[in-house]
Parts: sequence; C-alpha cells; structure tokens
Amino acid sequence: MTSKETPQAEILRQLLDYEPATGLLTWKPRSAGWFASKSAAKRWNSVYSGKRAGTFQKSYKTGYRWRSITLFDKPYLEHRIVWKWMTGSEPPQQIDHLDRDATNNAWLNLKESSLLKNSHNQSMPKRNSSGVTGVTWHKQHQTWMARCGFEGKMHHLGYYDDIDDAADAVLMFRIKMGFNPEHGMGIAPYHNRALHGV
Repeated sequence: MTSKETPQAEILRQLLDYEPATGLLTWKPRSAGWFASKSAAKRWNSVYSGKRAGTFQKSYKTGYRWRSITLFDKPYLEHRIVWKWMTGSEPPQQIDHLDRDATNNAWLNLKESSLLKNSHNQSMPKRNSSGVTGVTWHKQHQTWMARCGFEGKMHHLGYYDDIDDAADAVLMFRIKMGFNPEHGMGIAPYHNRALHGV
C-alpha cells in the first residue's frame, strides 16, 4: 500500500474520533449532508456510528499484520490517518511503531522515521532457527556465523565456537551503527498472535 496523501485533518476529525492512549479510531455520527438522503444517513449511523473504524490486514507470505481504513473508497494505513488526525500535517514517509506492532497505533507508540531507521527496529525473522538474530550455524565450518545487514550491505562479523560470542559480535555492531536496542530481540507481535490463533 502506498503512502498516498491522506484526506485533510479537518475532514478526518469530522469523521473519526481518536483515543491517543489506546490507538482506537471510531466512526463519529454523520449528518445527512454526507449522504444522498436522510434514510441513507440513518442506515449508516445505525451500523457504523460509535464502532471501531478500519480492519486488520495480513500478509499471508510473511504474517505481517496492520490496520487500514477506507475513506472515500480508498484504503489508507491507519497509522497515517492517526498522524494526520493528531498533527494536522501530512505524515512522514515512514512511521515507526516503537513496539514493532503495526496494529498498535497508540500515539506514544508512533515515531517519525525513515526507511533506513525503520529497518533498525525490526523483529526477529520468523524463519530464524538459532534464536539469535544475525547468528546462524555454518555447516561447512561447524561454527556459529555472525553477520548483520546495514545500508544495503551484509557485513560478515566472523565465526565463533560459542553462540554467545557470535551474539555479542552482532550486538556490538548494531550498537555501533545506531540500531534500536530491541532490534531483532524477539519475533514480531503478530507472529506471537498467530501462534495463539489470534
């Protein structure tokens, strides 16, 4: 989904209520002026007014989950709607979810970011088998291999007999390069929910 320009903040605030502490957006009652007839307005309000706006979306390839809201027949990422609602300004190119849960759009969980910075606050890949992001078992050398991607390049950090030493090498590299300390420390919240059938 592209970062298309969101509707004006005034319109968003007319249509939606937002609770910053929880991140919930709910539909406000709409006057007849938004509809072709009073009966259409009455029907819409009876179904949607006061209800949570938007829906969960999921990538079946990666398991990644997020929320989107359709306005004027166009889907928008929920966190971009929240940013515009709160600030009145067009959202930045990237918005980072500090807890790495893209369905948690509480205001304190959102931070202006960039594609590069956002990549420094990712969860452990679902396919990880060692339990440590950036560390894999190298069959040929029969040792643990440490590596870390940075600015489009994979950096080889050495081979280690002890997995903890390999993990330390990755951690030190990330600290040096300014990664979020929580980067890669656990699988994404949406994978945890999927494991529990949520």
